[in-house]
Amino acid sequence: MASPKKLTLLFDGDCRFCRTWIYAWQKRTGQTVEYREYQSNLDRFPQVTKADCQRSVQLIALDGTVSSGARAVFGALAAGGRTRWLRLYQHLPGFAWLSERAYRLIAANRSSMLALTLLAWGPVVQPASYVFSSWLFIKILGAIYLIAFASFGVQAAGLIGSRGILPAAQYLSQVKQTLGLSWLWNLPTVLGFNASNGMISALIITGLVTSLLLIAGVFPRLMLVVLFLLYLSLVNGSQDFLSFQWDILLLEVGFLAIWISPRSNLVVWLLWWLLFRLMFLSGAVKLLSGDAVWRNLTALTYHYQTQPLPTMLAWFAHHLPLWWHKLSTIIMFVIELGFPFLIFMPRHFK
Repeated sequence: MASPKKLTLLFDGDCRFCRTWIYAWQKRTGQTVEYREYQSNLDRFPQVTKADCQRSVQLIALDGTVSSGARAVFGALAAGGRTRWLRLYQHLPGFAWLSERAYRLIAANRSSMLALTLLAWGPVVQPASYVFSSWLFIKILGAIYLIAFASFGVQAAGLIGSRGILPAAQYLSQVKQTLGLSWLWNLPTVLGFNASNGMISALIITGLVTSLLLIAGVFPRLMLVVLFLLYLSLVNGSQDFLSFQWDILLLEVGFLAIWISPRSNLVVWLLWWLLFRLMFLSGAVKLLSGDAVWRNLTALTYHYQTQPLPTMLAWFAHHLPLWWHKLSTIIMFVIELGFPFLIFMPRHFK
């Protein structure tokens, strides 16, 4: 009985579906596992038969013991550092039974599974890399912060300045009297220490400079922390003027972005979940509101006249026929209630 120098996984080299996924596993496990076609390697491992290899992949451990099927796949991935599936297999009741039956189902329908793989991932299945997307995401976020600070900056004196509509100093003074020291936790803002016109201007100018530094790639994680704290300070000191959905969205995205890195799958999933919630709830809230115009698909018959910021095309859109407004509403529901689920699916579906 042969004992390999490192884990060896035998697979069917004549099966394109098998080769496609073996390539993907190789990318995940690196040099920790040796992948070999059983057709030319059976003589090295007499403990494994041809029938075994035709039925499923075979993983030969360092001591020569053999595992097959889902257990072999999870064992190989665990050798490359991806241990969660093997832990679930070993410790979660029912998971081993379910995964082995799923493996047998897939193995018995390789042609169909190959077609599905090509549809979902294309001819090459490989781990997603977020190096470029993380770099681009952070730069675009820096541009959005820049726009947010600039657009509010030109209005700040008239909105929350000492002679503004809702002076921040007066508001925060009342908050501190009511909450005592707990205002630092319940309404954190640097304006709580000083909400003068000069401090408000300094906060905004700092936000603009920090946004430019983030775009330029200067200490990006530090810049993201500073930008989050600065914008949180503005939101908590500006009362009605920065209490909108997009302000909360920028804070939530900005906080998650602090932790983003090319290898941070958890943050990527949290950003996907944020995007899913944003889109799906935008559609769900329309139906849950109880407003009949969404259910009978007539909401867009007056939307273009009543939207807060109409465009030059709004008048023309308003005069489109009723059937077009209803079709547009259906398309909107498909986009907001259906498409968000594709966020969590493989590459081609995205």
